[in-house]
Amino acid sequence: MNFMKSVRSIAAIVGVLLMATAAIDGASLRQQATKTELEGTWDGEMSIGGGRTRTFAAGEMWVTFRGNTVTGKKFLSPEGVEAKFEVDSKASPKHFDYIQPSGNPIHGIYEIQGDSLTIAISLEATRPAGFKESDQSFRVSILKLKRRK
Repeated sequence: MNFMKSVRSIAAIVGVLLMATAAIDGASLRQQATKTELEGTWDGEMSIGGGRTRTFAAGEMWVTFRGNTVTGKKFLSPEGVEAKFEVDSKASPKHFDYIQPSGNPIHGIYEIQGDSLTIAISLEATRPAGFKESDQSFRVSILKLKRRK
């Protein structure tokens, strides 16, 4: 009789653990499934900043947004470094915060038109007001990208 009670208790504990694991896995999948309109890989076309315009060759600059992380080549940090990326697509213009590996945020705005993405970042602590480089301070940089197909 005690043996059967022990078996039932163990079975109940295993059942609770399995349900908890399934709930955690489900929450993890929901978190991973959170996608933004930026999701995917974008190839750099041109940057405007510091009074210069630069055109990128194929494969020279790219960025991949996946959930709330970003990696890239020549995009705000060394190649292959994954960083946190927060998006507010309801703001006008749409906002993002790139959290550098050091923990410091870079504030920016973005707009998507078809397969084109324009990003403006500020080298100061403030978010850019628009998609034009400041003629006086050169503190705003603009980056134009195309969605990789």
